[in-house]
Amino acid sequence: MPIDTGQQWVLAGRESELGAAGAALRQGGGVLLTGGSGVGRTRLLAAVLEEAAAAGRTVVTVGGVGGRRGSGGVRAFGSVAECLRWLRQSGGGQRVVLGCDDAHLLDEADAHRVYRTAAAGQLAVAATVRQDARHPVGVDRLWVEQLVERVEVAPFDRTATAAVLRARLGGRLDAGSLERLWSATQGNALVLRELVEHALDDGSLRREREVWSWSGLAGDPPRRLADVLLLWLRDLSAREEELVGMLAVAEPLEADAVARRGLASAAEALSRRGVVRVEQTGRRVRLRLALPLAGRTVVSRMPALTARRLRLQAAEAIEDGERTGPDEVLRTVALRVAAGLVPERRLLLEAARTAVRRQEFARAEQLCRLVTDEDREGGEERGGGEERGAGRTAAGGDGEVALLLGQMLAGQGRHEEAEEVFASVRGRPGGAAGRAEAVAARVANIAFGLGRVETAAAVLEEERDRLGAAGAGSLLTARAVLAVLADRLPEAVAAGEAVVGLGGPGPASAGGGAGRVPAGGDAGRVSAGGDGA
Repeated sequence: MPIDTGQQWVLAGRESELGAAGAALRQGGGVLLTGGSGVGRTRLLAAVLEEAAAAGRTVVTVGGVGGRRGSGGVRAFGSVAECLRWLRQSGGGQRVVLGCDDAHLLDEADAHRVYRTAAAGQLAVAATVRQDARHPVGVDRLWVEQLVERVEVAPFDRTATAAVLRARLGGRLDAGSLERLWSATQGNALVLRELVEHALDDGSLRREREVWSWSGLAGDPPRRLADVLLLWLRDLSAREEELVGMLAVAEPLEADAVARRGLASAAEALSRRGVVRVEQTGRRVRLRLALPLAGRTVVSRMPALTARRLRLQAAEAIEDGERTGPDEVLRTVALRVAAGLVPERRLLLEAARTAVRRQEFARAEQLCRLVTDEDREGGEERGGGEERGAGRTAAGGDGEVALLLGQMLAGQGRHEEAEEVFASVRGRPGGAAGRAEAVAARVANIAFGLGRVETAAAVLEEERDRLGAAGAGSLLTARAVLAVLADRLPEAVAAGEAVVGLGGPGPASAGGGAGRVPAGGDAGRVSAGGDGA
């Protein structure tokens, strides 16, 4: 009874389950493989039956497992009644193994017939059941009366996932790629198989020297994988579907906020089914979809008006939670923007600052662009025209909008654009501390992003006297870094000592996203002798 050899690799992580099932059959009993959807129960059962047939047992099957009728010494029957009729005619006996996939779908009468036949010693049962489904009484009696050994088939953990992927790829996967694949699939065997085969087909999973790597799924899940994920979400009630939709657009959500919207029962039902995962940190209880890719699939197929309504509901649910810090402000602002609403300027700026801090530069840019658009429209309404609107945009009161925009452009590697924005802050109204932060960010962008150390040093010297003591910490720190890059160590030491004398660098000496010392290839772009990139 051959298994589909093209997919046999997923059994690499099931050695213990195979061993337990085989031992139960060898000892004269049966086995009941139980687990959630997509964990690989059917494939594992096929392997168990294959081993039994290879050991000389007579294998009969119902429920579609075991290959074609009459293949490989296995008799496949279309119904339990037909199978048991053959068993009576042939004499049966303990050397007969009945394989039944999805035994929870048997009606009560068939389940009882299977139980009675097994209890009479006429066969051993090897079956699968879905753990969250209601089982017929006859199936439950099989394990209650110890006629079968229950073996749980859980999702792969990280170690088992690594073993499975090594078997499929014939080599090692790098640690980051392994974590991305495990996080995307949560060890679900079916989803893992579909995602890996798709990644191999589109070339995103590839070998570099002796190590395989995968950067992640670009865009929405492909159609076949999406269909598999939606099978996992079938047969939802209206309230369950509502909660799945809210989590898809805005997970995680506070369990209490979900309950206040009348969805507590839906959350409990989805948790029992394994669709929703519960996370508890201290007093906070939050809900997520157990399979992250399912959320992306749901959103990709969601009608626009439904998505808008759910995003707004999710934003309200987040605001109703116990915690309303910067991260929550970013989430609610992003949800309202995605729903087509523009929050007030103060919230947009607060959310943009948080996005920069989290290095979510593309999102931060979107929010800052909304601020500049709002400022420009406001300037036109006040009669200031484009020039007045642009003036406020560049300055942002203290240059904050321009500083944020420059930081996020630099964070995305768009260093020439960032230089234009940073340069626009010069001469605008604003406090000295804000100006110093902008100068430090600009200098870091020129030196690290554009690789022009001498130009950065010239900009620093030009601005130093103009800013005075308020920006001394930030600019001295930047000066020390530039001196190190230019191999002027005495100057670097002197600047460093001056920073210590001031009590440490200014609050933004790193210049946000633009001021971090780059790693790897970016550091090699810095030239200590001139402006060459």
